[in-house]
Amino acid sequence: MSCFVHVATRLVDIDTIKHAAELLGYTVQQGERVSVAGWNDQTTEADLAIALGNGYDVGVVRGNDACTLVADWLMAHQDATTFTNTLAQAYGQVRVREQAKRQGYVIAKEERQADGSVRMLLRRFA
Repeated sequence: MSCFVHVATRLVDIDTIKHAAELLGYTVQQGERVSVAGWNDQTTEADLAIALGNGYDVGVVRGNDACTLVADWLMAHQDATTFTNTLAQAYGQVRVREQAKRQGYVIAKEERQADGSVRMLLRRFA
């Protein structure tokens, strides 16, 4: 039996979540209500579906204050906390890129550190 579990996040912008998932290499489907695949062909609906590449998806559901991730985490062989943290980090990268561009900065260098953090060097020419 499929068990879809909802994970609360502090991520608020669904378009930024979409770009973050794509930054991580996932295929994303967005629509008014998209189907999120679970065990034994069971599904649930979401605003965004992130295909994990193993036949399962992570759904993103818009809330009043933030988005919720929904998936059959066990069958998808994903740790909900690890996935959420990785997505949140990529979300932060996308937000920094957007803000930097708005303020006239360019990303001169971006590298992943040994501890998993991302270091970005921004420059603005006057």
